[in-house]
Amino acid sequence: MHTEKLNDISEKLFKLKHRQSSLTLKQAKLAEQYAQSIKDVNSDLTFGKIRIMVVIGFCTTSSLGYFLRKYAGIAVAKLPFVPFSLVNGITHKSLEGTDFTDSSFLFIYIISSMVFRQNLRVFMGFNQKRVVSFIEQPY
Repeated sequence: MHTEKLNDISEKLFKLKHRQSSLTLKQAKLAEQYAQSIKDVNSDLTFGKIRIMVVIGFCTTSSLGYFLRKYAGIAVAKLPFVPFSLVNGITHKSLEGTDFTDSSFLFIYIISSMVFRQNLRVFMGFNQKRVVSFIEQPY
């Protein structure tokens, strides 16, 4: 909803500024109103994105904490190789024993989030195009 409104106002402002080389007083005032509308819609979009990111962060943190407690000390996967020492701390976290081919939940979570997160965002439509605003910023 906001992105369509932002695109519409941006197009109107672009057409108004590029239609004539010099703007009349009425057209300048209208261009200023369009610019202010673009700033207002951008701030609404930013606030909405912040709210969503806070909710996603809370849900991710709470679910990760729950699953880490639930699978603490349990090997959830068996790796077909012995990981090198830098990754070994993540793959064998909270597991007892010296069989380093056992993998903890944390490692599976990290790998799956790296693989699926971007694809899931694209699939669900959360990766939106960046909207270009035609506001000339005074310096």
